[in-house]
Amino acid sequence: MDKIRVEKLKRNVPLFYIFTFLSKTGFWVPILYFFLTETKGFDSVTTLFLISVAALSTSVFEIPTGVIADKVSRKVSMTIGTLIRAICMFLLVPVGGFFPILIVMIFRGVGTSFTSGAEDSILYDSLKEINKESRYKKELNKTKTYHFLQSGAAMLLSGILSSVSLALPIILSGISYLLASFVSLSMLEPRKFDSEEGPLQEGYLKHAKSSLRLIFSSKGFSRGLTLLIFATAIMEAVLLSNKNIIPPVLSELGVGAHFVAVALSFIYFMKAIGAYIASKFNNEGGELKEIYIGLGIYAISMVALVLFRNPIVATICLAVVISIDPFIISNLYKMVNDRVSSYRRATVISIQSLMTEVLETAYLPVFGLILARVNLTASVAYIIAILGVILLLLMINVRIGRISKKFSE
Repeated sequence: MDKIRVEKLKRNVPLFYIFTFLSKTGFWVPILYFFLTETKGFDSVTTLFLISVAALSTSVFEIPTGVIADKVSRKVSMTIGTLIRAICMFLLVPVGGFFPILIVMIFRGVGTSFTSGAEDSILYDSLKEINKESRYKKELNKTKTYHFLQSGAAMLLSGILSSVSLALPIILSGISYLLASFVSLSMLEPRKFDSEEGPLQEGYLKHAKSSLRLIFSSKGFSRGLTLLIFATAIMEAVLLSNKNIIPPVLSELGVGAHFVAVALSFIYFMKAIGAYIASKFNNEGGELKEIYIGLGIYAISMVALVLFRNPIVATICLAVVISIDPFIISNLYKMVNDRVSSYRRATVISIQSLMTEVLETAYLPVFGLILARVNLTASVAYIIAILGVILLLLMINVRIGRISKKFSE
């Protein structure tokens, strides 16, 4: 292979660190709700609806944008996505009225969908082309370390800046997205290869359909992809929901908004430490064992939260839960990526992301309903039951893999 190309592909890894650092900015996270209620004058119901619209539009466009990343370019998809998000953040400040902001939030979600499948694909395929795909987990978790450190610091800075103007963190987010688009554009596009799953020349619609068939078919089931995608989608939905369940859980224990803000910053810094520790685990073939350990720690921490019912102890327990997020998800991603060719990677990951977003939309209201109508213990039991479902899916998948291997011999 051309030495210059190899060096450029190696350079994709630090560029990916920088891209993630800039494109997953935490500036807007603590203040968007207050920006829309206090600055734009919306009530809480309208504000939550507008925020949810962005997530919904991301879901709707996940598969089409994943196909574009596969068929056109991962880096172009990432650049388009971050540019759209930057423009939306800048527009949020001057525009007013429900419908203009609704349109902005829809396009913000579209921008997110352009980057979701392409990000992981460009990292994995860059490493694969230089025969370093075994480093994927390590590099992904190092990236998450920088991201979570940035998020914790950005949330603290956002709290300070919001005392001057709630618009400042929004503008900073736009600048961060804009810089990320230049970083992604400077990356080298890794090669795509023909595979047994289809030629590179197939059309966009056919590509999407065949990628769906790859997952939801007897072939996908027997090779361990179908149940793995379901397990990953459910696990990611639970992990992504953590930031939204922390405030009501702590509120249930009798603390106010100030304590929650400080607790969230602490938890995100702990998440960065968790990602750093996870980056030191690169046991090829030991992914399932690490996932099982992670699920056990998660369940024990949630049980401890209920047993002690103390805000400080609860914060520590939640920090442990959040910190093992990278440990679990990087192993699941590695297992999925190992079962999918570079030709379909972004589309398959986008399908899984769509499933995650749909499941998250269902998971959160049920948790909130149980917490409000029953109690904290019941809501934690609900979480542990979901973890049990994930464990069962993974164990069944292992069994299927053994049977398929036996018959193939």
